[in-house]
Amino acid sequence: AEVSLFRRRAERSIESLLEATREMSVARDEGAGAALLAQLTGDLLEADAVVVMLADDLGSSKFVNVGQSNWVLAPHAVAVDLDEGGGALGDAVRRGEAVFVDDLSAGSRALPAGLQHDSARAGAFLPLPGEGGFFGVVVVVWQIRHGSFDPFARRAAELLSSQAGRAIERIRATARLAVEARTDALTSLANRRQYARALDCVVAGDAVIMLDLDHFKMVNDRHGHSAGDEVLRQLGECLRQISRDQDCVARYGGEEF
Repeated sequence: AEVSLFRRRAERSIESLLEATREMSVARDEGAGAALLAQLTGDLLEADAVVVMLADDLGSSKFVNVGQSNWVLAPHAVAVDLDEGGGALGDAVRRGEAVFVDDLSAGSRALPAGLQHDSARAGAFLPLPGEGGFFGVVVVVWQIRHGSFDPFARRAAELLSSQAGRAIERIRATARLAVEARTDALTSLANRRQYARALDCVVAGDAVIMLDLDHFKMVNDRHGHSAGDEVLRQLGECLRQISRDQDCVARYGGEEF
């Protein structure tokens, strides 16, 4: 009877994992992918609430909430800095393995500040692996105490985390390529291609301003091209600060903006 029960659980877990992997493979947006991962993890582990925390940048120690299921949080409202500890969440990233906590009520193993959940009794912290290390954690909570993390459930969750890590890393890589394709590498402003697209959208009542730096060649000749690059970066930052979110600020070419 025990073997039969174990086999049925295995079959259900494998089916759930295959379906979850299929769904994650078609995710195109980081937020949507994280929300989907939270939902799938909750279904797989029969959890009461799940939140996905991702590093806010490559190599960063700060993790922010990006997606959740049955957890009322505004996106990016909670930040956990692993340099300041991070409790069990930090342990999961540093050790590179799932961490189970049978009592979240107190102590260093409690949920990090901002992630408190009124009905949480037990929890699990599942790291998300990527090529450069672990860049995210799936936080899972249950409303009832668990004596241990079921080995079969742990393995299923780790497999899902591994697949999800690859999917989210792919989404991030695609997003970075999209940004690079429309951004000037020196000033981080829009490039000429993006400027042309914005110009196509100009309607009556809009404005276009063209400017350049007088005697810019003199800066390069006297102080070197690295100094000239810094001048362009500083001007780009000034233009960014005085523009609105809906404006397109672009480097047209050379010292022309």
